[in-house]
Amino acid sequence: MDHDDQDSSHPSAYPSSLYNVNKCFRRTALGVPELWTRLIVFVGSSSTPLDHLEQQLQASSHRNMLLDITLTRHQDDIDEDEDMMQDMMLVDQPVSRQNDLHSSMHNEKACVLDVMDVLRPHLRRCEKLSFDLLFKSSLPWLLCDIGSLPVLRLLLLTAKNCDDNACDYILFAVERERAALPLVLPNLSVLEIDGPNYGTACGRGVEWLKSVSDIEIAHISMADAECLRLPLVKAIKPLQHVNRLVLCDVDFPHNADWNPEDRMLFDNLDELVLADLSAEFVLNFSLLTKFSDRLSKLVVDHCSLGPLAGLRHQNIIELELKNIDEDPFCFLSHWEGCDLLIESCAGFGDAFVHAMYSFILSKQTEAPGKAPFAHLEKLKIIHCPNLSYDGFVHLLRVIAFAQPHKRQIHGFHAPRTLSIPACYCPNHDHTYTYPRTTSVCIHEQKA
Repeated sequence: MDHDDQDSSHPSAYPSSLYNVNKCFRRTALGVPELWTRLIVFVGSSSTPLDHLEQQLQASSHRNMLLDITLTRHQDDIDEDEDMMQDMMLVDQPVSRQNDLHSSMHNEKACVLDVMDVLRPHLRRCEKLSFDLLFKSSLPWLLCDIGSLPVLRLLLLTAKNCDDNACDYILFAVERERAALPLVLPNLSVLEIDGPNYGTACGRGVEWLKSVSDIEIAHISMADAECLRLPLVKAIKPLQHVNRLVLCDVDFPHNADWNPEDRMLFDNLDELVLADLSAEFVLNFSLLTKFSDRLSKLVVDHCSLGPLAGLRHQNIIELELKNIDEDPFCFLSHWEGCDLLIESCAGFGDAFVHAMYSFILSKQTEAPGKAPFAHLEKLKIIHCPNLSYDGFVHLLRVIAFAQPHKRQIHGFHAPRTLSIPACYCPNHDHTYTYPRTTSVCIHEQKA
């Protein structure tokens, strides 16, 4: 089996499983450098031995082979620490659990520092470098720990828990900035980075971002951004050339003197993902930016739709709305795309369907063919508790009404691809059946 298909979080994942058979097998395996170009390094309670890592890196060094390296935690460690974090949310959390969590945080950070010392002579060979850690403070700093990597194409700096004290390690990074390495990443195309790391690097210039086409910036508070003197304009202006932009749980101070006529054009953007953002941030972002017709996919996850009313989203082909409680009518009534996913949206219910029916009815009279859902081909619904079975059937009738050119003589049209919870699957008690032109995927209802 190809090692790319294996679970990298498993302690016996390839090629470590070869390394741990016995000394003879290990010696033979180390003589095949191709086996050691993709390395998974574990940190935490069950860390990869540093001498093993050094041997594995040396095995491919004499042929100067490119590396794909991932630093991560064992799933058991992650589960245990997440349980501790849940306990920390309790009012009467035990002091011992606090101490355990702090110990885990310091342990992870110390392990990452030790691994970076071993990796440093080999970093210039890295083509892919990924950090999938638990604590944000454990992540290496672009300026101080990574620097110039001429062949790096993918860099992931991600952490699952972002509640550790950011202020302390931001100040630590600023103090280290004087000794910062030259940041030259000429081939970097995919970047996932924590907000403070991004802001600190941008403070020294933005030339290193020129080749990036796919970027995700996550987890920076207003206080962090103010500490770094990183306003919203300065944060997003260097990204106008990217093809994919993800903003997740970020907040930047807004420039009050910004001229609305100077909105920044993201003319190459194909996909925009907005997740876990405040309504104020989304509004400021929409006032500062504009997008060309090239934008074909929009994902809105746990954000308010109201501030996005000014976004030119009617021609976006693929739309995903997730974890939204408000009624999406005002937003969807101006959308004319063909691929819609609705997940965990309390506002997408029977009331929405009735409002959309009335709107489409009036729209068909004013501008036939321009109604919402007129071009809908794919519809996926996951856990929308306020959409009943009858409401779902009515929704399909609404879609059929919006697509008069596709109506059937003895029934009505449904989207070409339909993915729905099992509770919407017709049975012998219902006369409704799906048209043969529709591919239906039934999935279990989300708890």
